[in-house]
Order: sequence, then structure tokens, then C-alpha cells
Amino acid sequence: MNKLIILTLSLLSLYSCEQAANKLNSISTRHAFKTTIPAELITADNFYWKAAAATDTTAIVKAKFETDGTFQFFYNKTIIKGTVEFRRNNAGKNILITHATSSINDRKKQPGKEELTNTYLWERISFPGIPSEDFLLLVNLEAYPEASMGSINKNRVAKFHVRQ
Repeated sequence: MNKLIILTLSLLSLYSCEQAANKLNSISTRHAFKTTIPAELITADNFYWKAAAATDTTAIVKAKFETDGTFQFFYNKTIIKGTVEFRRNNAGKNILITHATSSINDRKKQPGKEELTNTYLWERISFPGIPSEDFLLLVNLEAYPEASMGSINKNRVAKFHVRQ
């Protein structure tokens, strides 16, 4: 009788594990990372965060964060889209982590698949002398990991602005 109970419990456990695995496999991983975009980063439909000074051809020239937890980064000839999550690091600094799900290269006019994940420090600031503009500062922590320790060279900060 004990062997029958043990066998039945084992079969039920295996079945439960299989059902749980099937549920996990059916969830799209690109949507698993979505979080609520902070209100201070969302712009009106026709407005984008625009680079204040894009000198590097690989730099982001425009950025857009959507209320549905997605982002768009516009480079010189490429648009990267995906999901984004927001956190705070151990030092309490704002972190955003992008999970690219697609890209479009303007030269080829062909969609591509991106599997890039980037982590940025971010901060939105404004100045009393310029009330019509707000600024978004980003530091790519993959390119400059020392910035997470509080050592930020001003040349490594990507500066964006938006006019209200």
C-alpha cells in the first residue's frame, strides 16, 4: 500500500512539474522584462528626447519611452526597439535596462533581430533658467562600468533634451 501511495505521489509531482514547465515556455521572454516607465521620462506623442550633442556616429540621437513599457532608440541609421525595466542599484542610483527585441536599419530598410541588453544610469534634470526644456542624462554601464561606483567622467554622459 505504501509503495502505491509513493508511486501515485511521484507521478503527480512529475505531472505538476511538466505543467509548470509548459506554462513557463509559453511566456514570451521579451515581455517578462516590462516595467512601468517613470512618468518623468514619458513625452508627448510627437516629442522625443533628442541628443544635445551627438558627435559619435554610434551614439543615440533620439530616444522615446512608451507607457506600455517599451522604448525606441534612434541611431544615425538604425532604430532599436524593445522592452525596458527600471531599478535602483545598490547605491540608490536610477538604473534602466533595455532589452532590444528588433532593429530596423534605414540603409537596408530591413527589419533585424537584436538580442542586446544594455544598462544605463539615468537622471532627469531641469534648470530654473531654462523652464521650457528638461534634460535626460544617460551613462552606458557596459561601456563605462566604473560609473556605477560613482566615478563619472562628464565626457561619458549622453545628454538629451526635450522641449515642452
